[in-house]
Amino acid sequence: MIDALMETASIYEQVKQYRPAETYYRAALSVDRENLAATVKLACLMRDTSDPGQRNLLDATLLFRRATELTHEKDVNLLVQLADLYAMGEYYDQAKEVLDKAMAQSREQHLSNMDQELLLARAQEYFFREHRADPGSGGGSPLSIVGGENFLPRAESANPYDSPKTESSQPPSARVIPPSAP
Repeated sequence: MIDALMETASIYEQVKQYRPAETYYRAALSVDRENLAATVKLACLMRDTSDPGQRNLLDATLLFRRATELTHEKDVNLLVQLADLYAMGEYYDQAKEVLDKAMAQSREQHLSNMDQELLLARAQEYFFREHRADPGSGGGSPLSIVGGENFLPRAESANPYDSPKTESSQPPSARVIPPSAP
């Protein structure tokens, strides 16, 4: 029965009929609450649907959290997706905590150095978003640093070439002296 519900949900999803797909994924979960595939598929659907009336990031977050519990927090991909959802909601402490678990798992599972560096870069981006100068400028992907250009305050006297030019700070104008006649 689960297979039939999952297959039907998948077909609806392929033809971009997201509401019936959601219904069938939920039906699969009502039959088997431990079904990881249905949990993840429904979480992705709730996060990624283009229908604003159906999109539900809170539900997606709860579903991804359930999926990480079902995998005993061993699936790095699920942990990263959960961390991203926390960051989208600006719950940076939770995002960092989950991403730390993902980084620990990536080391334990001997993932490539590149994968581990990508996780570290993601953690740094969460940090920059959390500490951006303009807290109300959120939006966009959790991986695009909004307001990051204002993260460090400008030091007025750090580099004289960066400070605004005033009349007194302008170099003197050059004088052209014509060559003298022989």
